Amino acid sequence: MYSDIHAKRFLPPVPLGDGAYVAISEQRHAGRGVGLAFVMDGADVALMGIPDATPEAVLAAFACVVPAARLIRIVVLEWDDRLIETLNRYAALAKEAVVVADRRVARSIENDIPLSIFAIHGGNDTVAMPSGRVIGFIPSPFVFTPSAIMAFDYRSHTLFSNRLFEMMWDSPIPATLAETIPGMIEFHRQYAPSSEYLRPVLAAVAKLDLACAVTRTGTVYPHDALRRLIGDLSATEFFNSPRSVGRPTGTRDFSHAALATQVLFKFAQAFGEPAVLETFGESGIVIVPKTLEITAAIDDYRVWQRLFDIVYVKQGPAWLAVVEPLVDKLVGLYGVAKPAVYQSVIAQVEQDATRIDAQKKELEARVQELEDRLSGTLDKLTRDPMTGMYNELFLREFVAGLSDKRNATDEAVLLYIAIDDIARINVRFSKATGDEAIKNLGYLLDRIRRPQDLVFKRNGPAYVVCLTDGGRQAALDTLAKVKEGVRAADAFIETLSVSAAIVRIAEIPKDAVSAKPADAMFAISDARIRFALESGPSALVDETTKIATIRAGRVLLVDDDPSALALLAALLRADNYDVVTAADGLTALSHGTTKPFDVVVCERNVPKLDGFGLRHELYAGGGTAPRLFILMTYAKTRETVVRANQAEIDYVLEKPIIYEELGGLIRRAVRKAGLSR
Repeated sequence: MYSDIHAKRFLPPVPLGDGAYVAISEQRHAGRGVGLAFVMDGADVALMGIPDATPEAVLAAFACVVPAARLIRIVVLEWDDRLIETLNRYAALAKEAVVVADRRVARSIENDIPLSIFAIHGGNDTVAMPSGRVIGFIPSPFVFTPSAIMAFDYRSHTLFSNRLFEMMWDSPIPATLAETIPGMIEFHRQYAPSSEYLRPVLAAVAKLDLACAVTRTGTVYPHDALRRLIGDLSATEFFNSPRSVGRPTGTRDFSHAALATQVLFKFAQAFGEPAVLETFGESGIVIVPKTLEITAAIDDYRVWQRLFDIVYVKQGPAWLAVVEPLVDKLVGLYGVAKPAVYQSVIAQVEQDATRIDAQKKELEARVQELEDRLSGTLDKLTRDPMTGMYNELFLREFVAGLSDKRNATDEAVLLYIAIDDIARINVRFSKATGDEAIKNLGYLLDRIRRPQDLVFKRNGPAYVVCLTDGGRQAALDTLAKVKEGVRAADAFIETLSVSAAIVRIAEIPKDAVSAKPADAMFAISDARIRFALESGPSALVDETTKIATIRAGRVLLVDDDPSALALLAALLRADNYDVVTAADGLTALSHGTTKPFDVVVCERNVPKLDGFGLRHELYAGGGTAPRLFILMTYAKTRETVVRANQAEIDYVLEKPIIYEELGGLIRRAVRKAGLSR
């Protein structure tokens, strides 16, 4: 909020079409006023950016359009030092409003305001009004704050452009579009680190189907004007930092400290501002937070060289590599000397390469010797002693490897096969007879399998055939041959039957990390083969089989991360829980108020209604309230735990979730309540 006006009253709002409105404050400075932009959806209002005005003035402007207007969304387009204070004032007047903000802003305010928060993580995030009206977002970092965003109303095709098409506050109001463009360029030279930050934002805007754009000061640019503005701003090239250098001139005047500030912006974009400030703490280079301006006791030229020396010592070549393209541009534009550390780093890398090459040859000889000595030991570790086949440990590693190559292995299948009622054979004849039957089944599987498939011996009496292609049909064909082979074989002491279970790798979320899909596959496989043996003889269980026995309870699982949601749901279902999933709080609330659940597991920052709000709404109804509510979060801070205690949330678990911990909490709570079925 950079104007000299704090508005107390707005002129009547002007419609832009399809529910989008803009209003200007009555108070003016140099002909300009404070802009107010909002979307009216029936009586529901979404405030697009927080104007420099009293909340009472803003709500009064809404009432000019609809007397019973209700503020339900507050879209924060950028961070401001008074943001928390301002939002608390809005909270007193609009208790049900949801704050929508960049994820970094959301983290900064989540413990200081009583309103629910929806965090924007990228350009694909959207927020829906109750009628279904959708508002999208475009991240615009450093235009002009690090966490700035813009909003786009898909119904009215209106872009709430924040400061992208803004000019200096005290500049005269241009009479023509041609006079407007130099003022915009001047604004961005003053406040944007470089044109490199501006172009991606303009490219994203150019892809939208725009009717008009509204700036912070309430200026409206129609479609035709926007096309020219986007083109001219995209063609602008600048790298100087007017925060330190002053306004640009026709010459390439610069200060080394100003150029160093541009490098600091690049570091902050890659690694975060806290890491940058920590790197230069007690270094003699004083950096102003947020603006990243440099004030130093050493002379201007030494600032430039010293900055890179400090980065190399504290963070290593990786940080230097990130900014080297920008450094090369600055060297070409301004003639500044490239920091000497880049040369020394190259020389050091060459020396290290020579030394490593010599060490490599020595290590190769030692590794070969160790491989010869360890080959026997590895066989013992990876093979089953009874059958000589690869064991479960090797199977887990192999499946984890398949998970890393999902696009090429989506047709891979695990076929579990076990002898029905092996315990009866052990009792009737002997344990040795039962072991002999298991070994004979292994020999049969090895003979029947296709050349590209592998057979593994699991702990216990079961085998696993891993079919790397052909999908479910290949597994069914193999199983038919196995059943016929078992029926016709004379190697068994009596006629036997086998039951089986099938799990496809495509059932597991594609974007989960490699270890977890393997765990999920084994959990699902174990549940299916157990059910097959209980249902046998000659039973087959796969994803099409309805497993009617639910031994635990009903779980409502809420997370807006699709892969995490699918993975946890698979693990819970493998433990025989009846699981219902939801990707946002309102959908979860709909499920929770129409059917009873024993346990709710909810991510803290799910869209539309966060975890705290969901807990409040579910328990407000009384009758269908779950017995256990578990909150998941990536930041288990003291403030989060205190707020969870106040909301009477049972447990707060930090992500990434350890399933054994989650499953244990649910299992003990269900058993204690006598819910096990």
